[in-house]
Amino acid sequence: MFLALGFAVINYSSSFAEEPKEPAESNIPQLLSNESIPAEVRAALPSITRVVALRPNIIRNLFMPVKAGDGFVVGDHLVITCTHIIAIAEGEADHTSYYVDTHKTQVEIQYDDKKYEADIVAYSPLFALLKVKDNTGSKFDKKPLPLSPLNLNDFQQGPLFAFAFVAPGVVFFKEFRYFSGYFIDRDINHGSVMERGTLSERIGDGYSGTPLLDSKGQCRGILEGDYYESTILIPADQIIEFLEKARKGLSDKK
Repeated sequence: MFLALGFAVINYSSSFAEEPKEPAESNIPQLLSNESIPAEVRAALPSITRVVALRPNIIRNLFMPVKAGDGFVVGDHLVITCTHIIAIAEGEADHTSYYVDTHKTQVEIQYDDKKYEADIVAYSPLFALLKVKDNTGSKFDKKPLPLSPLNLNDFQQGPLFAFAFVAPGVVFFKEFRYFSGYFIDRDINHGSVMERGTLSERIGDGYSGTPLLDSKGQCRGILEGDYYESTILIPADQIIEFLEKARKGLSDKK
């Protein structure tokens, strides 16, 4: 159930009246060399990954991919993503409620042509934290993205950006110019209340779990999905709060 609060579209500059021209490139090397994208934004791309959830296939007697989205590095061998990417939907009709089964779910982290196994070490209704394992001869040594809380003024200072790994080796890029506002999401099943934001441009498939970046390459939030003609955004302050609790829980287990 959604409760909308104070929606107001903010256009950061009248000089950007035309629709932003998104680059046609759709792979990592091309995007990294595209000078129309701010250098700091391009530098954040190696910290973003594709996240694939695998579950048992009785017929083939092995784990098969069932869902995919994005994630990004938040610490040493740690990747965060949206929980619904690695969770199992309880309501098959509307997929409004999810649960995580760490025994029946395997997770794979992909970047370019490399694949890494990962364990689910913490999760909430919104986020899942994954511990990535090194491969033989291939260490997962990606740098974490800096996190910075999002506020309305950010869209008056310039656009925000997102990358999406929509398939192995295929990357999309999007520029967001408008912030619509915040709303409160009351999760009846889990008794939680969560604040989300909306971006006026709608994303396509593959953007769930990717970070929303400012022109300095800082993560200001995580994209969760779309809702009608808008994009759902979880602000970075909620990511920071989740990581603090998750890291404390991991530390207490040692």
